Amino acid sequence: MGKCVWQSALFVIALMLPPRVSNAQQADSQAIAAAQSLVDEASELMDANKFADACPKLEQAAKLVPTGVGAKLALAECYEGLGRLASAQGQYLQAEALARAAKDPRVKEAASKATKLKAKLATMTLKIPEALRNLEGVTLTWDELSIDQAIWGTPIPVDVGKHAIEVKAPGWRSWKEDVTIDANGRAFEQAVPSGKAARGKAPPLPDRPPRRGCPGGLPGAGGGARGARRRWPLPGSMRAMPKASVMRTICVTLPACRCAANRLDLRERRR
Repeated sequence: MGKCVWQSALFVIALMLPPRVSNAQQADSQAIAAAQSLVDEASELMDANKFADACPKLEQAAKLVPTGVGAKLALAECYEGLGRLASAQGQYLQAEALARAAKDPRVKEAASKATKLKAKLATMTLKIPEALRNLEGVTLTWDELSIDQAIWGTPIPVDVGKHAIEVKAPGWRSWKEDVTIDANGRAFEQAVPSGKAARGKAPPLPDRPPRRGCPGGLPGAGGGARGARRRWPLPGSMRAMPKASVMRTICVTLPACRCAANRLDLRERRR
């Protein structure tokens, strides 16, 4: 993209902005000036094929002037140079929509470039088993971006590189997988496992209690003296309870304490 085009991009954006009160006009002017500076820097970097350094500057410029068609087109071209074709097409489509709404003549340019990229895109199809689709509250994310269930199983344009997929549902363990898109123009598929793998998504079990020792270090529990030396703090409401009640309340789930709990229970009955 020539420098003259770069420098004129935000001038056109400025003409598109509606008239506002003085404070808003000052804020708009400052945003446009900052965006113009970023575009100028990005222009020099792109002329030197330093797209990785230029794209972040154009991203910031697009944020400063979110309705700017020129900023969107410039960012799209930068993404193209970087090989991020899916992101480039997304920016072209946004520029087309903005230009159409503003009756900007660049609508045809944006639409044409978006169409030309379509055949070059890498796509990913996420295959989700019906059993997982039916889970209440299930969500699917691609690089932390939520994917609507309506397009599960539909080819989605993606950039080359490494990506993270995650499936979540309330009360279930999440499933994560890293995938690598190694080339543009190819169709990729990723299936979320079903069957045994899906059954492995059971709700997490509570931590297993220690094999030895009982809360409070009660005598006779958890292997004699060794268990007696191990102590756990008891809630205030339980400190005044008889030892047998404490054992029945807390130690019932601890295999090492059951025999001690039974002995104390028998003593209570004999009294």
